[in-house]
Amino acid sequence: MDCPLFSLPKCLGTKGGTLGSYKKLCRLIDDYAAGAEQPSSSEDDPEEFLVVSRAFSLLFSLYGQEDDGFNGQNTDAHSQLLSFDDRMSPLDGKLDLSSSECRVEALAAWLCDAASHDVMRDVAAAENRHDISAAIFIALAGGDMAKASSIAADNRYLRLSSLLTSTGPNEIIDIANQIQLWHDAGAESFVPAGLMRLFTLMSQDIAVENAIFTSGNKSAKSAMDWRRRMCMRFLCAGDSDMSLAVDKYDADVKDGAAPFPYPRYIQDPYHSMNIDACHDPCLLYRLLSLRASDTSFHLASTIAALGCSTPLTSLEEAMLVDSYVIQLVSTGRWEWAVYILLCNLNSWNSDSINAQHRIMKARDLVMRNFTNNKSTRVFLGERIGIPLDWLEEASAARCAYLFDDSGTIKHLLAYSSTDACKAIEERLLPNLLFKGRGAAQQYMKLMNEIVSDDEFSIGVVIYDFLRLSEDVRNLSRLSKDECNHRMAEINDLYAEACDLQTAIFDMEKASMLTKDVRVSGMVSRESFLAEASWGISFLTQQLEALKHGYSLLEDQRVIGSSGMTRLKTASQLAFLNRGGNDANIVSSSLLMEHALIGVA
Repeated sequence: MDCPLFSLPKCLGTKGGTLGSYKKLCRLIDDYAAGAEQPSSSEDDPEEFLVVSRAFSLLFSLYGQEDDGFNGQNTDAHSQLLSFDDRMSPLDGKLDLSSSECRVEALAAWLCDAASHDVMRDVAAAENRHDISAAIFIALAGGDMAKASSIAADNRYLRLSSLLTSTGPNEIIDIANQIQLWHDAGAESFVPAGLMRLFTLMSQDIAVENAIFTSGNKSAKSAMDWRRRMCMRFLCAGDSDMSLAVDKYDADVKDGAAPFPYPRYIQDPYHSMNIDACHDPCLLYRLLSLRASDTSFHLASTIAALGCSTPLTSLEEAMLVDSYVIQLVSTGRWEWAVYILLCNLNSWNSDSINAQHRIMKARDLVMRNFTNNKSTRVFLGERIGIPLDWLEEASAARCAYLFDDSGTIKHLLAYSSTDACKAIEERLLPNLLFKGRGAAQQYMKLMNEIVSDDEFSIGVVIYDFLRLSEDVRNLSRLSKDECNHRMAEINDLYAEACDLQTAIFDMEKASMLTKDVRVSGMVSRESFLAEASWGISFLTQQLEALKHGYSLLEDQRVIGSSGMTRLKTASQLAFLNRGGNDANIVSSSLLMEHALIGVA
């Protein structure tokens, strides 16, 4: 089946990954991060709208590369590519300490950015209540050293500002020693609590923060969420190894010394009902822990492409994809469910059973939901590239359900002449000979657009019958001399009429041997063929008469022994013979008008 399948470019070190595909993947993750940003109102928590964007930017920090890292690189050259955190380099399998430090800087910047909204809010609140030491502490704990130093300088804490901007390994040791001296001398009580808390954090000691959280009430526990506490541990406590920082944070959470990484949408996480309702950590924390196999689809596909998680089995991937499909369909976004079904997370072959099963499920979604909406057609047909036959078939099925015969055939013609011919035979032909000249002309115009491989199909035979009746009608209007000049044409039409008579007779005989399934509002097949059989018989007799110099018609009426004679229609005779009750079906008023349907 000619249907596209989708997958992300692969990372180096994964199946099918090359330097070029890895570069494309890095750019794609960056684009995902930018595209996932959503605006929020002033009353909303902006971080609730930035979770997905932050997730992609975190993946880029952990596994991405700037474009400069790819310049002039090949698999035989020394690489400028960064290693994957504390793992090996993506190119040569070796750990580069300098590149690992770049990862640390990227993660630090990400953590600071993730905590920035909360830091700005709490700093402003502390300044409003003139608690300067608290404002400095909040900025420092959020990794914004420049902000902390600026607040200190603006409030004439010049030495503290200088200390904040020049804190190195020696200064950290000096601050820790000074705190110990205060403790030994019993002078801690003379140092303001806010400053003591600030100095303790500057010494890379977070024991005080753990103690405050452990003994604090609900308000104290809610003062900082897990992002800021992780930022504090990663940036202020010297735990620059992210894996080690996460392990220590998990231990703190287990000991009740650090906040559980609740999702951001839980407004009051320490309310007893909310605690019972949520047992899963925040998506971003899962990514830091590299346990994100059940997050959003784009994140899952990105993680699979990066190769930073255990590959899903076929069953696991099917369950994951089905969960996304169900959610999208239930919210009315079925067209995106079609796209997800055609996405490949595990690099299986497009001819595999898994691929074909996915394609069939995608097709079924289109069949059930497509309504010939223009924007949906553009999305599915042009952006995704599914076969246009699916869209036409779905449109045809919907038209058939609504009894729109012309719409059904129009859409069928767009992808299958065979199916269109079958629909014509079932939906147009039975009543065609009872609707007059307009219906006949529309049918002939329609059949001109169809290329049928079966020249003896009932649709083609009736088309030839209508065309022949039009030719005979035109000849019947000529004078005797004019007919003599066109005798060769009359002979050819007579031979054609005999062949059609045989074909219609065979169809009529076959119809008598099969059970006729009546469709509501449709003339029976037996009645229709009886009408056509009499019509072709009369055309044959008229052509025979023209060959001998006379006509059975005068002013389009049959000439009999007593002049102009109206005859009972063949369709009415057929109904009487069948003993049916078809009085509601419109029949022809003259037998001749069906033989020469063009004059009706």
